Amino acid sequence: MIKLREMIKSDIEDYVRWFTVDTKWMLSDSPWNYHTSNPILERENWMKVYEFYSDDGGIEPFNHPKEIELDGIHIGFMCCYFDLEYLENKESIPGVGIIIPDEKYQNKGYGSKALELYLDIIKKSGKNKVFIQTWSGNTRMMRVCEKMNFSLYYTKKDYRIYNGKSYDALTYVLSFPFKPVIETERLILRKMTKDDFDSLKKVISDEETMKYYPKPYDDEGVRRWIDWCIHSYEVDGFGLLSLVLKETGEMIGDCGISMQKINGKMVPEIGYHLRKDYHKKGLGIEAARAVKDYFFENFDADEVYSYMTKENYPSEHLAMKNGMTFQNYMTDKDGTICKVYKITRCKWNLDKINR
Repeated sequence: MIKLREMIKSDIEDYVRWFTVDTKWMLSDSPWNYHTSNPILERENWMKVYEFYSDDGGIEPFNHPKEIELDGIHIGFMCCYFDLEYLENKESIPGVGIIIPDEKYQNKGYGSKALELYLDIIKKSGKNKVFIQTWSGNTRMMRVCEKMNFSLYYTKKDYRIYNGKSYDALTYVLSFPFKPVIETERLILRKMTKDDFDSLKKVISDEETMKYYPKPYDDEGVRRWIDWCIHSYEVDGFGLLSLVLKETGEMIGDCGISMQKINGKMVPEIGYHLRKDYHKKGLGIEAARAVKDYFFENFDADEVYSYMTKENYPSEHLAMKNGMTFQNYMTDKDGTICKVYKITRCKWNLDKINR
């Protein structure tokens, strides 16, 4: 059975072998880059990769490399990239790469199955399309794209010359149906856009709403906030979402998961900000519960946090209503004493049973 998993330390030796000894796979992937490397340098490089992706706060974002495993045997890897060759990528559409180096595991459908699993991860992140870039000499990848219903998106003629023959560069695309991220009884939670500026400004530029922050945000701060949210969707596959009232279609705040440094470690944290005329209507907990459920259902996290200044009793009360328990005090980057709350996947599952 094929499955995808995160990189483990023992994978490093497989990578060393694939890039120093068993390198024939490069001849179909990109033969113009064919080379063998120094084992010591490769081992150092892949150790750095392992350490970098291990420090992720217990989640597995869609843009992490994924290892391909067949019945417990590590047979290859998948990667995600946004820097496309010969094409602009203004929408930050992910490109996907599949590598199965050992010939005995090639042409058996394992790459297609791994790609199918990876596409499920990307769809859950909210992305609505994905690219694969290859060349006209890589017939195996072209067959995978055809099998998985990718369409030829762009051809760059005569892109490479190899062994005296000219080859085209090919970009394939697969689109997914897009839907709102989360829906509750009274709210729709969707991705934030730059068009939300005026509505968001009413929330995070208001002194009363932001009284537990160092200061309200000015216009430039609101723009940076939106840019940060959009960047989070692209990098992590999640972020703060716009809160939209179903009844009126009005954007009245935000709520979602973002990566925050808590107790010295980057972890997923639930945050929310609600326009002051909608306080004390139960909308904050309605959104926060939905975000918590969505995150545990769609991401491989073992725990989710919330933190707030020690005087912010409304947010503390909401965290407790959301099933979280107090962990400790900490000092944030601004030197403010904060309370830390957390819920584990185990506690979340028990709470679901008892609802």
